[in-house]
Amino acid sequence: MNIAHTCLSTIALAGCLALVACGGGGGSSTPSSAASSGSSSSSSTSNSSSGSGGNGSTYSKTVFITDAATVLSTNYNALNIAVADLNTTTGNFCGDTSSEAEFTALQDNWRRAMNRWQSLQGINFGPAEDSVRRSRMAFYPADRNQLASRINDLIAGTDSIDENAIAEKSVDLQGLVALEQILFRSDALATINAADASIRYCQLLQAIAANLLTMTTEINTLWAADAAYFSSFTRAENTEQSLEDLFGGLVEHFQIIENNKLRQPAVGNSGDIESPLAKTSMENIAANLSALEQFMFMDEDSGIDQLLEVSGDNSELLNDITTRINTLKAALANNDTSVVDLAATTAGSAQLETLAESVRDVLEKFATDIAIALDVFIGFNGADGD
Repeated sequence: MNIAHTCLSTIALAGCLALVACGGGGGSSTPSSAASSGSSSSSSTSNSSSGSGGNGSTYSKTVFITDAATVLSTNYNALNIAVADLNTTTGNFCGDTSSEAEFTALQDNWRRAMNRWQSLQGINFGPAEDSVRRSRMAFYPADRNQLASRINDLIAGTDSIDENAIAEKSVDLQGLVALEQILFRSDALATINAADASIRYCQLLQAIAANLLTMTTEINTLWAADAAYFSSFTRAENTEQSLEDLFGGLVEHFQIIENNKLRQPAVGNSGDIESPLAKTSMENIAANLSALEQFMFMDEDSGIDQLLEVSGDNSELLNDITTRINTLKAALANNDTSVVDLAATTAGSAQLETLAESVRDVLEKFATDIAIALDVFIGFNGADGD
């Protein structure tokens, strides 16, 4: 994300912060000594490779990291599939820009791709971080007026519009945020079909979709289970670094959810509202939470909960984090109003602040007590691309 580093000490967690670094380690595109290259095979769809018993008695950090890598590999594969579908429906729509059905299908596939991206938005290390891919995938927060101006200039101009040209443009023009700007404005279909505009709009839509597909295919390939990055991330000697990267990314992401996605809109900073035209901001946050849940509770014999069970008497801690996650999950599920609409009223702004507090409750417990219980040092990989 294009957000300055926020030191975790702002959470004000007293002595617990001895284990938390501000601007600490991590950020390497590959865990120590590994090359970030790999094969093109598809990723595994299994959620656990632990092989431990149901009571988790043999579960270890190294095994957890393999399980976590498998989750990430699966999710990147799903993102790649969703973007491929988006690319296909973009072509279908451009075959008949007057078709409301094709336009609706394109919008729906954008929503699916964005939802898949949200489950990976906090992974600020590895192939997604290389080549500024995270910023290029979905730049946040974007200056919407500036983005609209750039799109208008491209459409009105004579420069060639193709995937290669788009890949050289500013990052906000390259991904899902630019597509949202085109597809979800109130007069989107009419604008695309305006005289002398549809050809260039379709060139732009197809160039962005192709650029997204290239990036997700590259990431998916590098995260495949038999690829070099996956192998390095899961190597036993890299376990602590991989844990630091994963925990650090999740903690930093939840800080951004609390402060930028919720608190800033609550006080009137509309520029921080994510997906404001598509109004999928709440769905985005729900997907962000689901990403954390995937690592906390993988299945009956794998996940962070299993690490807590085997590392000591952490039943009270586990119950606490579970309660906090479920409280936030219920609050999001019971809210069918977008951040855009909530931020427009005093009562809605108060609701955003309440949601931010629930996010903070999860963040505090995860970033301190759980990290301490598992002896995980939390560093930051950077918040300069999402």
